[in-house]
Parts: sequence; structure tokens; C-alpha cells
Amino acid sequence: MSAPHGPIEVTMIWNYPNWGGAQIYFLSIVRNAGPEWKMRLVLPRGANSDVTRFFEPYGVKIEYLDRMYAQHAAASLLDKLKRQWERIRSELEVYRYSRRNLAPNSIVHIEAAPWQSWILLYLLSRRFNTIATVHNSIPAKDSTSRAPIWSWRMTFLLRQPRFQLFAANQDAVESIRSYVPEAYWDKISLTRAAINPFEIEQVLNAPFDRDGLLRKHGVPINRFIVLCVGQFIDRKGRWVFMEAAQQARAAGNDLFFIWLGPEELSDADIARIAEYDVEGYFRYVVSPSLGPKRSDVLTFFRVADVFILASYLEGLPISIIEALALGLPVISTNINAIPEAVTNLKTGLLIKPGYTLGLTEAIEKFHLDDKFRTEVSKAGQAFALETFDERLATAVVFDRYSRGLADA
Repeated sequence: MSAPHGPIEVTMIWNYPNWGGAQIYFLSIVRNAGPEWKMRLVLPRGANSDVTRFFEPYGVKIEYLDRMYAQHAAASLLDKLKRQWERIRSELEVYRYSRRNLAPNSIVHIEAAPWQSWILLYLLSRRFNTIATVHNSIPAKDSTSRAPIWSWRMTFLLRQPRFQLFAANQDAVESIRSYVPEAYWDKISLTRAAINPFEIEQVLNAPFDRDGLLRKHGVPINRFIVLCVGQFIDRKGRWVFMEAAQQARAAGNDLFFIWLGPEELSDADIARIAEYDVEGYFRYVVSPSLGPKRSDVLTFFRVADVFILASYLEGLPISIIEALALGLPVISTNINAIPEAVTNLKTGLLIKPGYTLGLTEAIEKFHLDDKFRTEVSKAGQAFALETFDERLATAVVFDRYSRGLADA
């Protein structure tokens, strides 16, 4: 679809400091936008700027908000109230920015939970064609008591002519549908987080010095490398990962564990890691140290013999899809949308969250059985490249953008 007076403006917004799969999802949209679309990126000032370098080659206009929502853990009722107030202030900043800087009826594509940020989304939808993307299913905690409120909020939003919901996996789609009348299901679209097959092919075909890359980051060569990629947080199963490294050291085997994360570790995390006594078996690597391009991060995946994400709560992490596409055997947890990519014993191995013994047994299965590891890797790679091609996913996105403009 093309506009009679020039490209259609799409503004992508998030209001929190860290980056991850949601931002790679936005990047895939930017990368596949044709000349009829003008893309703008809005994120908090002071947020992790590492991700912006991935967008810059595509000529995206990047602007900043003055406030952010840090999403920190709340230990007390007062902390929870402070966190809510922080969220409200950051959302008010999003709305003020949009009113000041965006043309009426342009497209705002925002990373926000409709059951939580419904007032912001309603206000945006009064002036702009508004899309919210949901990457995780609706949280089960307290869902019974809150279900009527969440249902009313999301139904109210979906009644708005200029509002749509995108879900990045089928689990999230089904979760949202369970809260709203069937009459509004057509405004909930599956737009998968996905990978760029050309980028994957380039990384796989590029010259690769595994030993040199390992030495550069202080990792011994001739070891069986176990890799995790993501934020070093509880939700990602970081301490289960560390327990597996601890057991490997106690056994004296040839495993080595690497966690690749977007930020430096805090002093508290460094102290906690030291308690596991995994010297010679663990290394934390900061992703900006790998290089300025997204392909530098993907290249680092190739040092691994197996990829792990032992999460307790997830949508469908882009790191899992990337690992599969790069031909790595994957171990993850049997939760949320992860089984949409990892089928146990076929495209990977699934374990229960928090189950260290299950994780170590799965690692050993891949470690000791080369034939099984190769078969699973090939099956996972074929499935990822066929199912999670960003060209297919973003075609749905742009179709829904155009449909929203036509219906408004």
C-alpha cells in the first residue's frame, strides 16, 4: 500500500531500558519495510543504546523519551507502588511525545501489555492507528482474581476502530483470546518473531576462527561449549545454568559454560557467581564486545556445541530461533511458546523449569551422542528456517498496518 502524499509513517516505541527479542522483532519489520513506509524508532534516553546500532544501517529516525520504566523487582508494597508510579509517568511521557511529534492517523506500534497499559493504548488509539505487540502470554499469577478486569480492558481496547493487537507466538494469541469475545478475535494477529535467512546464511558461510574467538574472550579451546544468550536475570534460569556449571566442575568433565548478555554484571551478580566456584568452567561475555553488527552476535553462537535457555517464563525467545537456524542443538524448558519451536527429541530437548538434574542430563545426552546431536540439529535448523522466516512474518505485519489504515 502506498500513500497519495508520500510514505506512511510508522513509529515504533518502547519505554524500558533493556533490549531483547522485542527489539529484534522491530528490527525485522524495519529491515523488510518497502519505500512506501517511513520508519521511526522511539526509546528512552539513557536506555541501553547497544541495540540502536542495529537499526542505523536502515536509515531509521531515532528519537528519545525523557523517562523510562525500569521494570525493577518490587520487594514490598511500597516498592510496587513506586514501580507503578514510574510506569505511569513513563507512559504519560510516551503520550506527550506522540502528541507533539507524530502526525494524526499515522501508525504507532508499541511494546506494551494491553491488560496493564490500557489507558495509554486507548489515548493513543484516539489519535493514531495503534498496534500493541504482546510477546508473552497473560501472566497466570493472580489471573483468577484479575481476569474480569483484564477482560474488560482488552475488550474495551479492541472495540476501538484504530486499535489492533499483535502476538508474537501462538501461545500469546490463545492467551489473549481466552479473555475477549470471539467477535474481536480478528483484531488479534499472529506476527511471529522471526529470523533473517539471508543473514543466517551469510554468518554460516563466512570465514570462522572458533579457537581465535574463544581465546579472545578468555575461553579455553577444545572444550564442549554450552551457551546461553539473553539478559542475566532470574526469569532466564540463570542460577540453574550456574548449578549445571558447578556440577560440571565437580565432575571434572570437558564442558564449559558461556552466558552472553547485553550488559555488564552487577557487583551483586559477580559475588553470587563466585559462590558457585566455577573458575575454569564459566565465562560471562558482554555482547557489545563482539563487534558493532548484529552478525557479530550471531557469529558468536557458532562457538557453541549446545544452546541452553532454562527459563521460567517466556514468550518464544528469538535467541532460540536463531540458535536453531544456525544449526545448534537446543535445550530449553517446556513452558509457554517454547514448544512451538522446540519439539522434544525432534528439534531439541525440553526440560522442566528449575530442574538442574534434567538440564545436566540433557547436556550429557547431546555431549555423548554425536549422532543424536547431529540429527536433532539438522531437524531444528530446517524447521526454524521454514517456519520463522521474517519475510513471511513481516508480510502479515504490513498487511495489518494497511488494513488498519483502510478500516479507520
